[in-house]
Amino acid sequence: MECKQIGIFHLGADFSTKYDICCKLESIIGRDKQYVIPAPWKPTQASQPGIIHLDCTKIKKLGFKFHSIKESLGIIKKQYN
Repeated sequence: MECKQIGIFHLGADFSTKYDICCKLESIIGRDKQYVIPAPWKPTQASQPGIIHLDCTKIKKLGFKFHSIKESLGIIKKQYN
C-alpha cells in the first residue's frame, strides 16, 4: 500500500516521565522502588521542560499501533532472560 504522506512522523508510546519509566522498569525486573528516587526540581539558566513527549497523531492515523512502555519493557526482559 502506497501512502503519499510527507513530513516528520514521531514514533512513541504512552506518555510518561523518566521517573515513571524507571518505576515501571523496577517493577518488571522485580525490585522494589527504593532505588528510584525522584530528583528535586532545581531552576537552571537553561529552560528545560519537566515533561516532554512526541505527538504521534500523524503516524497513528496511518494505522500504526505501539506497545505501552510497560509492555515494551516486558518484551525487553523476555528477550534478555
